[in-house]
This record gives sequence, C-alpha cells and structure tokens, in this order.
Amino acid sequence: MNFHSHQNQLIATAVGASVATACLISAYSAYSRRERRKQLTEEINRSLSAHKSSLDVNSYASSASPTTSQSDEISGDYDEELIREQLARNYAFFGDDGMAKIRRGKVVVVGCGGVGSWAAVMLVRSGISKIRLVDFDYVTLSSLNRHATATLTDVGTPKVKCIERTLKKISRWVEVDARVDIWRKDQGGNLLEGADWVIDAIDNITTKVDLLKYCHDHQIKVFSSMGAGAKCDPTRIQISDISSTVYDPLARSVRRRLRLQGVSSGIPVVYSTEVPGDVKLLPLPEEEFQKGPVKELGVFDDFRVRILPVLGPLPSIFGLHVATFILCELAGKPIANPLPIKNRRKLYERLLRDLLHREIKLTGETINKLPIDEDDVSLIFEDVHRGRSVIPPHNVPSRPVLVRWDIVKPLTIDNCVVMEFAEAEKHYKESGTLEEPLKRPKDLWGNEVKHVVDRRAQELRRERDVANGLPEIAVSAAQGKLLKLLAESISAKRILEVGTLGGYSTIWLARALPQDGKLITLELSEKHAEVAKDNIASTGLSSKVEVIVGKAADSLARLHPEIPFDLVFIDADKPSNAQYFIEAKRLVRKNGIIIVDNVVREGRVADLSYSDDNIEGVRRLLKTIEGDNEVDATTTGTVGEKGYDGFLYAIRK
Repeated sequence: MNFHSHQNQLIATAVGASVATACLISAYSAYSRRERRKQLTEEINRSLSAHKSSLDVNSYASSASPTTSQSDEISGDYDEELIREQLARNYAFFGDDGMAKIRRGKVVVVGCGGVGSWAAVMLVRSGISKIRLVDFDYVTLSSLNRHATATLTDVGTPKVKCIERTLKKISRWVEVDARVDIWRKDQGGNLLEGADWVIDAIDNITTKVDLLKYCHDHQIKVFSSMGAGAKCDPTRIQISDISSTVYDPLARSVRRRLRLQGVSSGIPVVYSTEVPGDVKLLPLPEEEFQKGPVKELGVFDDFRVRILPVLGPLPSIFGLHVATFILCELAGKPIANPLPIKNRRKLYERLLRDLLHREIKLTGETINKLPIDEDDVSLIFEDVHRGRSVIPPHNVPSRPVLVRWDIVKPLTIDNCVVMEFAEAEKHYKESGTLEEPLKRPKDLWGNEVKHVVDRRAQELRRERDVANGLPEIAVSAAQGKLLKLLAESISAKRILEVGTLGGYSTIWLARALPQDGKLITLELSEKHAEVAKDNIASTGLSSKVEVIVGKAADSLARLHPEIPFDLVFIDADKPSNAQYFIEAKRLVRKNGIIIVDNVVREGRVADLSYSDDNIEGVRRLLKTIEGDNEVDATTTGTVGEKGYDGFLYAIRK
C-alpha cells in the first residue's frame, strides 16, 4: 500500500479514528457497569443493614450455610427498586399491571416432591409473594434425583422446610407458610384458605381426587399434575383440560372418579401422552416382608410404600409447566388455546348420534334423548375401552361405533361397548330385536370377550362405589370369582350374604345362581344399599337379589326360612363375627358352607402384640369355632391386590 497517497492516508485516518472511538465506547461501558454494580452492592448492603444484618453481600454466598445463615430470617420491608430490578425480565414480559397481580397472588402447593418443589421455586422466582407449602413427607436420599431444593444436608428434614429455606434465599420479600401436614377433605378448607390458585402435586389417587373435587365444589382454582413417573419423553408433556387427557393411567383414573362425582371438565392439568412402557413399581426387598406387615413402612395406610421409577428431569418439566400456566393466569395473560393432543368432541358427538339411531332402530320407538351423554361417551370410549374395540385382537377402530352389549338389558354405561363398524353390524344383525332376541353376546363373541366386558363393568361399578363415598373394602375380582366358583361347586340355589356394601360380592354370588335361585343380602347403611341396588340392576340380576336394610343381627334374628340356605358369606363389621357365625349355623343346611372374610388381617390376628376391635372380633370368632362340633372349619391366607389377608371356610355338619 502506498502511504504517500492522499487517498490512502484518509482511509488510514478514518480507520484509526473508528478504532479509537470503539475503544472509548468499550471502556466507558465497562466503567458504567462497574459503577452500576458498585451502586447496586451499596444499595443491597444498606437494605441489609436496615434489618441489622452484619452480612456483606459479597461474602454472603460463600459464608452462608443451610442451617446457620442469619439472612434466612430477614423479613419485612424490602427496597422496591431492588425488587423491580430482580424481577426486571418478568416486568418486561407481563408489564406493571400483570406483575402487580402476580405479586398480590397467593398460591398453595399441596405435595412438595419433584413437581411441587420446582413449581414453588419458579413461582417465587417470578414474583409470587405469598405461598403455602403442604406436605407430610421428609427428604430421603432418593429424593435428590428430582427435588428442586434438597441437598444431602436436607435428608431427614421435612420437604416443606427445605423448600422454605431456599425460597427465602431467592426472594427477601416472600411470605412462606410451610405446613408439615397432609391435606384431608374433612379439614381441607383450613389449608386452602385465601388461595388464588392451588397446585395439586399429590401422587395418592384418593387424596388427589378428594382435593380436586373440593376445589371444584368451592370454586377454588386448581391446577393438577398427573403422572411424571416412568416417563422419559419431554416432547410429549402438555397442558390440557382433565377431560382431554389421553394415555396417562393416572389421568384416566382421576378423570373416571371425578366424572362419577359429577366433575367432567374445568380442571387444567399437565400430563404426558407418552404410552407407559414396562417400567413398574419396584418390588420391596424380601427382607421387608419378613420383618412384618409392609403397610407399616408407610406414613399412612393408604399411601404406597414401594418405589416408583422416576427420571429426574421429568418432574421438573411438569413443575415448570404448572408455574408458567399459573403465572400467565394471574397476570391476566392466559395461554390461548393450549394445544391438546386430541380434540375428540366431534367424535363423541358422532358416536352419540350414531348410537341414538341404532337405539331407535332396536326399540322401534322415537327416542329424543339417550340415558347417556357426551361425557359418558368419552368415559366409555377413552377410559373403559381405551379407544379400542372390545373384540379381539382389540384394534383401534378406523370407524368406531358404540353398541348396546346385551340387548335384553337397558342401555347403561356398563352395558355399552366399542366396536369397529363391521363388528357392530354383525352384532346387531345376529343379536335380533328386543321382541325376538336371537343370540346372547356370549354365544356370539365367546367367553373371552364376555369376560372382558364383565371385568370392565366391574371396574366401573367399583369406581362408582368410591365416588358415592363407599370405603374401598370390597372383595377383589379374584376373590369375587372364587366366591362364584365355590357357590357353583355346591350347586347353590339359596345364598345369604351379611354385608352388602356396593353389591360387588353380591353380584359375583348371584351369577352362580340358577334362574330360580335367590340371594338375600343384609346391609346396615341405606346409602350403601341404594348404591348396591343400582349396581345389581345394571347387571340384570335384580330379580334374584333381595336387599334388606338394617342391623344385621336384628335381620338375622328375623329370618326363619322354610328352606335353609346353601351358602352364607359374612363380610360385615368384624366385632360381631362370632354372633353372625352362630346365626349362620342356624340358617344354613347340613353340609352347607359358611365363609367369613378378613380373618388373617396381615397376620395380626395371630400376633398378640396387635389389638383393635376388628382383630379382637376375629379372635372371638376363632375361639367360638375352636370347640364347635357342629362345623368343620379352616382358615386360608390370601395375597393379592387387597394385600395379605384370608378367609374362614366352614362346613355345617
């Protein structure tokens, strides 16, 4: 380059000036940042000094410890300029009005494990100033793979206290109400008082449903987290209404129970559309069973004690979804139309319309409205039959149709099944009409399909029982089938049952009876009796069953049948077992059978260190039978979905 050229000299001068200018700008920017940082540090130190803190902001991070930090106790007024600086990005997004609403909001987090802890942290980081944390559980080593705030030093401490400490380190103005407690519906209002939003991060289905129903009935806004366990695909996590969830087993169970209690929609949830694989609850070590009843390992009897496999990042993503949704709602900028994986309302409308036409054709009458609605259609299609045909190999129908399973029985949600269009055409053609039925479903499709339909109908009845407030103490499906087989083995025509509850065992026993058979069942509660009658009617067995309401002891004393019973099944209040058994001996025929349920009770009956009214009732029964020469009896242990228990089997000599 020729530097003697006037043009080149001008170019060099311009470049040099540009470089010098850039250097000056850079130096000024660096100086400004240092000055701003210095001013911010001084402001923070002045704020801390106002609370009589001796900590210096520059030494705080390195000197503070989880158990000794004085700054954790700082409360009261906090400089508004510092708050706005800390929340600057949120103010930029939501604006002053939106952030004012967020900062006024109060959130209650029920369940402070992986999902709840992440939701709480992000809510407070984003400006929530009042938060209540509710959980009875403590941090364990296995919590560390997913909990937002827990460290090794927190193991053995309450989860809510662990989160509280972290939140106060993040936000100097936050008000944290940490409750080491469990939410229960009989006193739930106390823990939810004043909440703008409630976060349900509970993993126990009974408590979860109770909380959601309570919030719905009391018009408390609630956001629920479904199952994050045993999942690994973050791309399948989404927000939707509870009515639009699919594939998630926990969401399915929650949705079914809520629908049976009259709540079909209106609850936003986060869930995963990932189809569960082969990952299951991990089994307990064998040595735990050898130590005694495994239920004692849990804090409460109805909470699981086995380990659910969880990939750590997934609960955090669920929690972030929850926090984001609630922040947007509070700020008045709700997420517009969250994209559901399924939009099947039109499908339900078509299925219902097609079913109406088939029912008109079947009955030959004008029908304006069916006894089931779109919510019932969704329940039948999505939850009961999982969107698949009831006919093996249970494919996903390309043209799904709802049909009345047994045309001689009324159309109900448990007498309605999913089929492919061609299967439905065959079903109606070969079943005949109400006036001239041709083939029963069993003869048309075989025992395998009938068993599938019966099992799913039983699931519905049991969930209906739970929804109606019945305790979950009915016999299991396997136990019910055993009762049926025992009744059939002696060709029973007359059966007596003590303790109806929802009619689940009643239905199994009634199925063993011939056409002219009779079953009498005794139930104390009028409410339970009504539920049982509805369940029995839905199976078409009402003509064989008589439900007597009242105290069982009084009802038994009034029974003087001309023909004795072939079988007596006792499953009522355990303290009265001996009295019921004595009455059963009077009422059963020679060589008849008496069965008494729940006589092992996880081995506690034989362990004299245990004692309660139920256990003592069983012991009195066994003592009564011990010297009884009128019966030949034994007890048999059972292990299954109802846990470790057993029954007494006696033959009247």
